[in-house]
Amino acid sequence: MGATLAMANEMMAYTLTDKGTFLAYQGDLDLITLLDTGDILLNVYTVLICKNGVNPEMAQNLVDFLRANYVQDLIAEFGVSDYGESLFYPYNPEICD
Repeated sequence: MGATLAMANEMMAYTLTDKGTFLAYQGDLDLITLLDTGDILLNVYTVLICKNGVNPEMAQNLVDFLRANYVQDLIAEFGVSDYGESLFYPYNPEICD
């Protein structure tokens, strides 16, 4: 994605990228964002437990871990110290359940 941003910058072109990569490269680019909020950009990461999985208890442990408040706090803070804003949004049951 970094190479794509560099090429778009050189060609003065448009491209679609994730926010994290853009923030990581923005100091080297003359690009600006045209759209960076809204449901159209929602990219939900999902964990599914397979019905016929080998170890459903461990799968449930992973789900419970990822949904734990302290992990959600880590997700919400990820990137803030480096980029001034979070790169991910914590679990939202209104969207994800």
